Amino acid sequence: MQWGSLKNFVALVMILVRWCIPDMSIELRDQIRREVYLTNEIIIAKEAERARLGKFSK
Repeated sequence: MQWGSLKNFVALVMILVRWCIPDMSIELRDQIRREVYLTNEIIIAKEAERARLGKFSK
């Protein structure tokens, strides 16, 4: 096996290991997604309220 092929093989193995072993739990990932979703919903609602009241300024 040549040096270049060995480096590619090692890189592939590292990618597979990272993919198989998550760096955070599923519960934490889901909680973060919920928080991001709720934050975006609040921002959208506030922006819509400001636009309705005519207080939207650039």
